[in-house]
Parts: sequence; C-alpha cells; structure tokens
Amino acid sequence: MNAFALELRYAFFISAGTFIWLMMEYLLGFHDEYVRVYGMVSKVALIIPIAFTFVALRKKREEYYDGVITFGQAFKSGLIIALLCAVFIIPIQIMFHYAINPRFFDVMIEEHIERAIRNGENLTEARNQAFAVYNVSAYVVQRATATLLTGLVLAVIFAWGTRRTQEELDALREKYKAAMDNRSES
Repeated sequence: MNAFALELRYAFFISAGTFIWLMMEYLLGFHDEYVRVYGMVSKVALIIPIAFTFVALRKKREEYYDGVITFGQAFKSGLIIALLCAVFIIPIQIMFHYAINPRFFDVMIEEHIERAIRNGENLTEARNQAFAVYNVSAYVVQRATATLLTGLVLAVIFAWGTRRTQEELDALREKYKAAMDNRSES
C-alpha cells in the first residue's frame, strides 16, 4: 500500500466532512437568516478534524507501526494530513462560493457593517475591513491558512498522545494477558 494512503484517505474524510458541514450551515440558514451566530456555529466544525486526525494517527500506529510509534512518525503523518486538507479546502471553498452560495460574501459584509453600527465603530473603516476580508481570494487564503494551522496543532497534540514505545506496548500486552487470565479463572 502507498506510504501516504492513510493520510490521503483521512484528509479526504476531513475535507468531505467539512464540505458537508458547510452545506448544513448554508441549508440551515447560518449564512443568511442566522448569520449573527455563524461564527460560533462554524467553530463546532472543529470536531471533524479533531476526530479524524485522532483516528488516523491511532490507525497509523496500530496498522503501519505494529502498535509502536514515535512522536516524529506520528507528527509527520499528522502534518501530511494537515497539508493535504489545506490544499483540498481551496477548491471546496471556491466551488461553494461560486456555485452554491454566491451571496455568502454580500451577507457577511452586511453583517460586519451592521455589527460596526451596533458597536458605534467607524463605518468607513468597518466597510473597508469587510471588503478586504470577505471576498473569494482573501477567504480562500484564510481558510487554507486556518486549516493548516489547526492541522499542525492537532498533529502535535495527537502525535504526543499516540506515541508509544515498545516497552509501553509490552506492558499493555502483559496487563491485557493478566486481565484475560483472571477473567478465564473466574
């Protein structure tokens, strides 16, 4: 099997899950009617890369390294997943904003300006900032960068959490064997 097949598969799962989440946000009205809570709702989508990265690194340890993996090996795998996801998010965002929800940026700009008015901020500055942030080019760069940074953080955390030495694996096997022996004796 290809050395990076697992990373490619899980990067695809994360990207597909992210696209599905994006579609759910759109269909449930968080991109227009409920735009005020969009920022909070979109953060819940972090569960997708968290879950899949964790599973991917555990699977990498068990299936590719026979239960033993170093921090470096796990981090490398997580980094590859993060890089692939950062690349995959680009066409997803472009397709979504051009083909599915072309009004996304108009709604976000309106909300940004309305929030500035509610908060008594400078309207000209708010408008300029909104136009700079809410356009396809800027948003694609933001999403790819955020995806990469999130993936790097997850890679570090889960690489640390999934690392295992041969001694640790042997100890786990001994505990399991002892538990099974105790169970069969009772």
